[in-house]
This record gives sequence, C-alpha cells and structure tokens, in this order.
Amino acid sequence: MGSIGINREAERSLRAGSTLFLSGIKRVDGDFESGSVVELVDVRHPERLIGRGSVSMPSAVLRLLRALTTDEVADVMSMLLRLREAPGPLDPDRFR
Repeated sequence: MGSIGINREAERSLRAGSTLFLSGIKRVDGDFESGSVVELVDVRHPERLIGRGSVSMPSAVLRLLRALTTDEVADVMSMLLRLREAPGPLDPDRFR
C-alpha cells in the first residue's frame, strides 16, 4: 500500500528494538490508513527493503507531521486526541 523511507539512525534504532520516531521518517510514499502494513526502505536507496510494519497513522497525517516543528507536532497530536475523545454531534450526553 505504501512505503516509508527512513534514515540510518532510524534503522539502527529499529534493529535495537525501538519504535520508529517521526524524526527518522524522511519520505512517505503511497496512500495508506492506520493499521496498514507498509514497507520500510532506506531513504537513500529505496530499492533496499529494511522491513515491513503496521502504521498507527495514515499517510496524510505522517506527511503533515513531517512538515512541522516538534512543538507544532505536540500541539497537533493533542488536538487530534481531544477530537477523538470528543462526543459526536448526536451524542445524548453532550448537552447534559
């Protein structure tokens, strides 16, 4: 469905058992949703497959977050989490 180009530091971190941090993502190709399995490739040599993994964010959000500063990312993630937890417009408990 898509691929994520990562740098060498991210590859080393993944091989050591860590998760992929936003700072290691250098390119996002394709359109995918949360839960999709994507290929992780070397950003300098995209033909070199590093591995595959399930993503927790859709490609559109990853592209947006890559363009932001660390503080802006924190603000956006806070807003997204609040929106996810907010009651829907037809939720009967919303107006109580």
